Amino acid sequence: MASPPAESICIIPCRLRSSRLPRKVLLPGPDGRAMIEHVYSNAEKADFDRVLIAAEDDEMGNNCPRRAAVFITGGAECGTERAQMLFDMGILAAIGCTNVRSVCVLQADEPELPTSAIRALKDRINVHAGVEGAPQIVTLAQHADDFQFDSDVMCIPDGSGGWTFKRYQGFQDEELSVLRHIGAYAFTPDSLRKATELSHPFNPEAVCGLEQMEWVRAVMPIDVKVLFEKQHGRIPGGINTPDDYYRWLDGDVK
Repeated sequence: MASPPAESICIIPCRLRSSRLPRKVLLPGPDGRAMIEHVYSNAEKADFDRVLIAAEDDEMGNNCPRRAAVFITGGAECGTERAQMLFDMGILAAIGCTNVRSVCVLQADEPELPTSAIRALKDRINVHAGVEGAPQIVTLAQHADDFQFDSDVMCIPDGSGGWTFKRYQGFQDEELSVLRHIGAYAFTPDSLRKATELSHPFNPEAVCGLEQMEWVRAVMPIDVKVLFEKQHGRIPGGINTPDDYYRWLDGDVK
């Protein structure tokens, strides 16, 4: 019996708990649609075989777009773990998704991540998937002249063809090309499983609060897809604070 076609899927983990901006994924955007609706809609247009929402609880699930395939996972330490739970709980197998080629994991608080960027992430991991020696994790970045917050994450070449990640925290090096990290990832099923195992239990002090540094330390190379502003526009960071939210409402891209 022939195997089902390999699928590229997108998983959007989401929850209502947020310390700086509670219930932010349900807040209305400039057009009145909820933040989670914007993220889901952008992913829908990126030509995935499936777009799934992994919600923490029934309340979150009941407030997701009605047309979405929503699954309740319960608690998780991070979005990466919540995405893996769709595999571990047998949910993907139950819906006939048994031959996954790649998994893109998007944050529910990134409503300004355009479809073109999401598609670029998907296409890049599908080039690498299953190729021996190729990175099996991909993330996104964009050139940045400045950073807004010390907590912003930089992607820095490590000098050997790979990448490292660190918080901005007033970093200065005029000779180094620095990219601003955009919080979206793509995995193969195997690399997602390994990344989740490395991040659980998560030790934030050991990696400056960056789960991707757990992967780098474990020699899991990460490919950084650079998004040029001319093609994708200026992509702000996620919506983390009330100021971020009002900037999004005002259409002020910084």
